[in-house]
Amino acid sequence: MALAIIAFAAFFLFDVNSVTLRFRTLQILFPLGALSLLAATIAEVHIAFGQTAPLDSIDYVWLALSAIHTILLVYALFFAIPFSESYTDSVDAAPRTVTRTGLYGICRHPGVWFLALALFFIALAMPTTRMWLFVGLVSFLNLLYVQFQDLWTFPRIFSDYDDYKLSVPFLIPRLRKRL
Repeated sequence: MALAIIAFAAFFLFDVNSVTLRFRTLQILFPLGALSLLAATIAEVHIAFGQTAPLDSIDYVWLALSAIHTILLVYALFFAIPFSESYTDSVDAAPRTVTRTGLYGICRHPGVWFLALALFFIALAMPTTRMWLFVGLVSFLNLLYVQFQDLWTFPRIFSDYDDYKLSVPFLIPRLRKRL
């Protein structure tokens, strides 16, 4: 679980660097955070599998749903928004405008849902106390992180973020487009 905490520390520092420090070498923090979170998840799955194997047939349904939400998370973070502006050119980038289409027109942080659901379905497949604690920890840290982004990082990076906040909900998805 320590790797999950390290992952979110890297995410927070990446944001601080993107806004204030602007050191090129610290841009590695986002991919390092993502890899740390992936490693933490794999480690927790390995531990949980050792305690719950063999899996029942319904468990494979939960794992399939987890895989679907993982794919949606990757799409939301790396394909639904401009990758280079978001993760590789953030140090030199001038103020940018928010992506308001697709997932980011439904709610401001759709990745929160996909990560939480991906982990939730893993925990349903391998229900150990430790796995549920991991899901809770990661979901809590992710909520703190997106709150930080919403209040501090994004208003400084995106020139139209205040307007975006008025027209797109924070976490609860809007199912219809506002006229």
